[in-house]
Amino acid sequence: MILDEVQQYLGDDAERTLTVDNMVQAVSSEFSGHVAFVAAGQSAMGGTPALLKLKDRFTVSVQLSDQDVETVIRQVVLRKAPDKVPALTSALDAVSGEIGSHLGGTNIAASSTDGEYLVADYPILPTRRRFWEHVLRAVDRGGAHSQLRTQLGVAHEAVQGVADQSLCAVVGADFIYDKQVQGMLQSGVLTRDLYEAIEGLRGGTGKRDLRFRIAAPSS
Repeated sequence: MILDEVQQYLGDDAERTLTVDNMVQAVSSEFSGHVAFVAAGQSAMGGTPALLKLKDRFTVSVQLSDQDVETVIRQVVLRKAPDKVPALTSALDAVSGEIGSHLGGTNIAASSTDGEYLVADYPILPTRRRFWEHVLRAVDRGGAHSQLRTQLGVAHEAVQGVADQSLCAVVGADFIYDKQVQGMLQSGVLTRDLYEAIEGLRGGTGKRDLRFRIAAPSS
């Protein structure tokens, strides 16, 4: 029996936590341990006080690592049709020099190992993905951005933005700004003065001034 999104159901409700605990114990006892319960969700079993109380009831813990999350994103959101891979590979090879120069001199610069996942990550470049990871960790005070669903959502919306463009169109680094700006304002990570200064560079309706595109992801 799989109990999905357990942490969302429990919240901070001590009574619900006790109900789930008693239910699992009663069913396990009634069927002499022949019924297995799986509690699934976006947080580890010890991730919240309510889940921590149930940790002894669910004794086997399986937690997705960062590598697991990347694998899911590549196979679910960024998966390529096999017949399109050769053309994409050729197009990316033609601009490999430019891609290899991204963020040179930084600890998230392009590396020789990027080629292994370049096609799989397209239209998100490896350097851009690493940059986003740093941004999300910097602005994430509640731990939400470590959730698989959140990262899937970011990747899916990023791909939608370039889906109708020609081959070799890539997602800009400033995409993460639009995705996170409201949350940064609410949490205080981004001050109102800095927000207004950046927005003042945006340009007209539907336009994105180059100055804005530089300032936004650097905020």
